[in-house]
Amino acid sequence: METAHYKCESCEETLSERERLQMIGSGEWRATEDFNGKRGYYLNGLCSMFPAKKGFRNRLHQAVAGFLDAKKRGTEGIKTWTNTFMAEAWEDVHEEIQPHYLMARRETYTAEVPEGVCLLTAGVDVQADRLEAEVVGWGPGEESWSIEYRQFLGEPSHPGVWRNLDEWLQSRFETEGGRSLPIAGVCVDSGFQAHLVYEFVKPRQPRNVFAIKGMGGFGKPIVSRPSKSSVKRVHLYTIGTDTAKELLYGRLRIEDPGFGFCHFQIGQGYDEEWFKQLTSEKAVTETKRGVKTRAWVKKSGGARNEALDVRIYAYAALIILNPNLDKLAKDTQPKTDEERKPKRQRPPKGGGFVGSFRH
Repeated sequence: METAHYKCESCEETLSERERLQMIGSGEWRATEDFNGKRGYYLNGLCSMFPAKKGFRNRLHQAVAGFLDAKKRGTEGIKTWTNTFMAEAWEDVHEEIQPHYLMARRETYTAEVPEGVCLLTAGVDVQADRLEAEVVGWGPGEESWSIEYRQFLGEPSHPGVWRNLDEWLQSRFETEGGRSLPIAGVCVDSGFQAHLVYEFVKPRQPRNVFAIKGMGGFGKPIVSRPSKSSVKRVHLYTIGTDTAKELLYGRLRIEDPGFGFCHFQIGQGYDEEWFKQLTSEKAVTETKRGVKTRAWVKKSGGARNEALDVRIYAYAALIILNPNLDKLAKDTQPKTDEERKPKRQRPPKGGGFVGSFRH
């Protein structure tokens, strides 16, 4: 990477960083369209004349390092790099994800919580005859592990359904190392039976149980600052569902464990129906009056989408908590023998009653 060069697409000559800067400095702006009173300019990161960031030999070195890091992050990383560095629009070629592709990746965990997980969150969806919920484990780089998917049958107006949910949300899950992790944060959708959701959430807000409401439209933040609902004065977070789906589907396409990769286990509610629900939608692009618009629609086949919604709510809980996953992972690693040794205490430097006593 440190010896990165630029290859001209016209003459295929290889240019050094010094030659790249000379070429840009001697360039000129030339209009490619008729002037209509406004000028627009287009440049990508390869035309930058700013010095490289600390740790990089030059801008070409930094550009190559950024691209390779983006590749490690999968589709999501390449998309961001294309938009920000190359200043080019990104268009997804594959808009759909097939459920059998994800099912084939299922794993057998050796504990309730596999190695790599340092935090748990949950999402809850309210339906007319049940509550649906999922616990998701998170590690550095927002790598995720499916932990458990549950249905709590019964009308939401029945207190027993919420009581069963609450008992489950207070469970602790055993890790491979023998620790037990609680659910650190929960998002409950208030789009249906909002007053019942507020009644449940209000006394549990100190436990990081949050009320949320989804909002469609691309470009919206995944989680917006909370407002207070007019009922029960509960803090209500707005979730940019289209943005979240775009991010999730990008991560579902990542094939190698690491940043953003999604692990799925065998059992614990993760059956064929669950995977159909997780992949039940697709993004479509339409052109209306010359303007491209994107929207999420259900695929043909009629699969419900609760699993997709619940996974997004669990991710929203992670965003609200905003934890330092790298630090949490480091803190939860087993200590070595050297780290277990008690630190040597230094004697106090004079001072105090004994130190100030004069013979």
